[in-house]
Amino acid sequence: MVKSATTDNNERPILTGMTLGLNSTLLISEGNTKLPPCPMLLLSNSDGLLQVYYFICNSLPPICRPFEVIQQIQVLQPTINMVSGTSIPPSSSSSSSSTPPMLPFSISTTK
Repeated sequence: MVKSATTDNNERPILTGMTLGLNSTLLISEGNTKLPPCPMLLLSNSDGLLQVYYFICNSLPPICRPFEVIQQIQVLQPTINMVSGTSIPPSSSSSSSSTPPMLPFSISTTK
């Protein structure tokens, strides 16, 4: 449990944000050794203080991975209209119309 210090009027700051970071690339210095990147817990409070806690466990393999660049590997497929089940063809770039394409739509009523 994390407790914060009280202020002059005996009020404690309110926790305003919390996140767990698993993509750290920061090497932690501990004496003369460098530890691999580890998960971080970041807490912010109403006083504007940001506290960072590192989860260090030397007996486990590192779980943090740097960001990966995601490449587009395929072209987008036409969208399927969920109401009628028909395919909406991709819009051509040569179309000069500013109106959106019309979607087939039908409503069935039962009595």
